[in-house]
Amino acid sequence: MKKILILLLLLFACGSQNDTFDVGVIVPLTGPASYYSQNYVKGMELALEETPGIQIHVQDGKLDSTESIKVANSLEHLVDPEAYLVVFGVPTHAVAPLLQETGKPLLYEAYTRDIAELYPNAYKSNFDAQSSCKELTKRIAHEKIGVLFANIMYTDECLKGIRQVTDVTEYRYPYGNLDFRTLLLKAEKDGIERLFIMGLSHEILNMFKQLTEMGSDMRVACAASSECIIPLVEKSIPQDRLKGTLSVDYIPETIVGSEFGKKYLQKYPEAEKTEIMNAAAGFEAIKVLASRFGDYTSIIGTKGFQNRIMQTEHYVYEYDGGWKVVG
Repeated sequence: MKKILILLLLLFACGSQNDTFDVGVIVPLTGPASYYSQNYVKGMELALEETPGIQIHVQDGKLDSTESIKVANSLEHLVDPEAYLVVFGVPTHAVAPLLQETGKPLLYEAYTRDIAELYPNAYKSNFDAQSSCKELTKRIAHEKIGVLFANIMYTDECLKGIRQVTDVTEYRYPYGNLDFRTLLLKAEKDGIERLFIMGLSHEILNMFKQLTEMGSDMRVACAASSECIIPLVEKSIPQDRLKGTLSVDYIPETIVGSEFGKKYLQKYPEAEKTEIMNAAAGFEAIKVLASRFGDYTSIIGTKGFQNRIMQTEHYVYEYDGGWKVVG
């Protein structure tokens, strides 16, 4: 552990002597996770305009383990970055062992803590599944809750948080599955009042579509707000089906009217609230990297790192024609 930490310090010291601090970025720019990622990259680019000395080298990992390892190897041999940034848990799990061998710091944007706990060069940012799901569950604990979750690490961490508050009925499906009808019908039969869902935007869209087709009146809770009811979902699902959905996020709704939000809207005037929220995460990542994981000025209220896990706030949102903070 001490050897790795010393190596990290040496790498940062060497990087600070060069004209630029090169960062290898692995992010899904195509496929089902691209909505989040494209806005995230726009936020990074906006931060770079006011953050001299950093150069990012963005590669499309396609939310695929094999492809992410391939582009990580390519970045290492062709660019030799001083640090890496990886978005989403699946690609981060894939490349983390490789990057630990290099000793280079890794900032990852994912719901799961386990990567930071396993790899001493890894720093976790973004929404924290365990603490955030716990916070949201406090608001709905009086209801009969069912969780519709893929069998994947980030939902397991969310479930840990939920179970710290109350017992729930589980409806699990293989990661990648998009037909939830059998599980939804079972939840209806079991008398579930609030369905807790979590996943990528195409999963969330199909869940809402199938609930609508069934004529179900089960209320929904989802995580996180900035990835749950996005513009595509709003355009595809009746408003009365979405109304009353509760969610949680680590980004405040005030980001839209903030200095960052105004700058972003000036550049992208058609941007929706969730797009601005996603872009804010990318902007923040550049500020964190520029600080070399030290002191930075947060635009979304994060409080630095404790045990290499970003400390965040929790905002509970309710949907009624748009997301509004209710707690």
